[in-house]
Amino acid sequence: MILKHSIPVLYLLLNLVKGLTIQPETGTLTGVNVLTEIPYFTGTGAVGWFDAADKSDLIYFNLTDPAQYHLNLRYYTTENSTILLEINDVPYNFTLVKDTPAGVIQGVPQQNGDATGFFTAYLGKFDLKVNNKMVIKWQSGSFAVDAVFVSLVVPLTLFDAEGGVLNGNCKVGNTVKGFVGPGYVEGFTTPDDSVTVTFNNTLSKYFNIQLRYNAPDSDVTATVLVGTNSTQIQLLQTKPNVNDGIWQVSTVEQLYLAVGSYDIVVKGVQGNLLLDLIMIEDVQVGPHDITAITDALASDKTKQLYNLLKKIFGKYTLSGQFQLDNLNYIISKIGPTPAILGLDFILDSPNVQNYGGGSKPVFEAVDWDAKGGIVSYSWSWIAPTGLFNTPTNPWFTGFTRNSTDFNVTLALDPQNANYTLLIRDIDAIATQLTQLSVNNVPVLFRPIRACHSGLFWWASDGPETCKNLYKLIVNRLRTFHKLNNLIFVWDSQGADYYPGHDVVDVLGYNQLIDQKDPTSNFIFRSMSELTHDNKILAITECSQTYNLDAANSTDTTWAYMMSAFTPSTDTSDYLKKFYTQNNVLTADEVVGWTNGSDPVIKPVVILGTATTTVSSTTTTTVSGSPKTSATAKLTPTASPTVVPSGAGSMFKFGVAEKVTGVLGVLMVLVILG
Repeated sequence: MILKHSIPVLYLLLNLVKGLTIQPETGTLTGVNVLTEIPYFTGTGAVGWFDAADKSDLIYFNLTDPAQYHLNLRYYTTENSTILLEINDVPYNFTLVKDTPAGVIQGVPQQNGDATGFFTAYLGKFDLKVNNKMVIKWQSGSFAVDAVFVSLVVPLTLFDAEGGVLNGNCKVGNTVKGFVGPGYVEGFTTPDDSVTVTFNNTLSKYFNIQLRYNAPDSDVTATVLVGTNSTQIQLLQTKPNVNDGIWQVSTVEQLYLAVGSYDIVVKGVQGNLLLDLIMIEDVQVGPHDITAITDALASDKTKQLYNLLKKIFGKYTLSGQFQLDNLNYIISKIGPTPAILGLDFILDSPNVQNYGGGSKPVFEAVDWDAKGGIVSYSWSWIAPTGLFNTPTNPWFTGFTRNSTDFNVTLALDPQNANYTLLIRDIDAIATQLTQLSVNNVPVLFRPIRACHSGLFWWASDGPETCKNLYKLIVNRLRTFHKLNNLIFVWDSQGADYYPGHDVVDVLGYNQLIDQKDPTSNFIFRSMSELTHDNKILAITECSQTYNLDAANSTDTTWAYMMSAFTPSTDTSDYLKKFYTQNNVLTADEVVGWTNGSDPVIKPVVILGTATTTVSSTTTTTVSGSPKTSATAKLTPTASPTVVPSGAGSMFKFGVAEKVTGVLGVLMVLVILG
């Protein structure tokens, strides 16, 4: 039997998409009161004042469906403050700004403060259940909360399943309540029973396919066909009187669809399935709502660099290259000048001295900054003690877990003797960072990387240990050494490994570790959702450059990209193509970032010869097809100011230079295993 409606029925029904206003005065108040003296409140009053750690508001609220929702907060504050929101027991920190410009942000009109004094802040997207709990707590400042607005993240297109083409035994049912529209589809009893809806796509990009369903008896498997793509999906059993209700939403993620017409078919069902809706969600990320730099005392130049990243994020990608010799190869053989120089503090780990190694000076970084470039430092931390130093695991691989028996979990106990070694090593790196600070060099600083991989000694004991070590580094550098030239970068993947909004400025993706296509919208979107789209995203390490045009078509424009591969004549054509993409920024296009200038984006033209200044005394002429005005506008080399080295930073140039020559290749081989 085939039933066919003349047209697919699209529903944006009120019970699915209507907004919910949460009045905080209806919650359980601890140490706070309902305030009616602030004019223009909603409900019966605002709740405040939140000005101490023992004050809170516990609120329970219910939604029709488990799904992803936007949250907006209406608040009043007399100073810049920080609120802690616990949503279903997960904590989130948000800054409440006293002065917000008038206009419209995320569709919400913003008052200028004179008319009402209240402001509305967009908090981001949250996965919520039917029954939810929210706790409002104080972190800093003083504020009152008037309302929380909840609205469904509406899919791009929403089809009523019974409005599609029903094949085989499929039929329309309406006895189980809670469905949307006239009913739902039931009768999936054979592999050929199916429902088909037609999606006319006008955007070439990634989409999620969502099914709203009921599986009352058991878990159900089904096959979802979209064009030639076939995905088997498991639909978990739904039961009444549980948090997620009797109707649930399940998602087939990240299907790339070019412009065209697509039949979406649900078939091959095993189990009792009631299918209510088929939804197609546009997975575009943005516009990005990036928070301020986490260090409120950051230097002006550090803030300028951070603001540059904020300004270009989602539009352009800064080019970066690890190791000065590789960067100079690109300048001399390819033509353009990468914007970011990537360096590593591996030889500044004090234990290196016990094996004849020693620290490298920061002259390269100071010189690059003086030319208008941007500096990035990683720290491949040689374990403080316990290196095996065998032919298989020599001392200079001491940042890997297979090269040491150092127990980082025990060492993080301040009563443990090895805790002093952790502090010693961090202080040694602080000596180098202080030299950079004195020379007014801001640093994209990635102290420990890829904890989720388990490849490194700091990653051998799971997420909590990694996060605690990272926070120790951040706090030691900020509070004890009072360094204000650091933009902190974290590139460990997954919510379990995320150390918190207050210690992360840039969330990175390490393609060397995860070996996945960095143009993937799935990677980009999962990282964006982890941070509620409040953090800058970057590719902190990759084996090669990639096609940014492809990335842009899927809304995955990273703020910067650090290439760790060694360029050669075999890759020259590839590199020319990469650097001449209009959305790739080179050094000459961001040379004015220290005064807040916008990037200079130029059309791609073919020139016969370009002259690029690589230092104050060296000029290289190359052939190729760089961008217009390919001459890098670099300032003369400056004379760095050097801070006397501490005991942990003695310079032993001979061994250091020898190790550095092979280190780049060695590190890649070790990382890739």
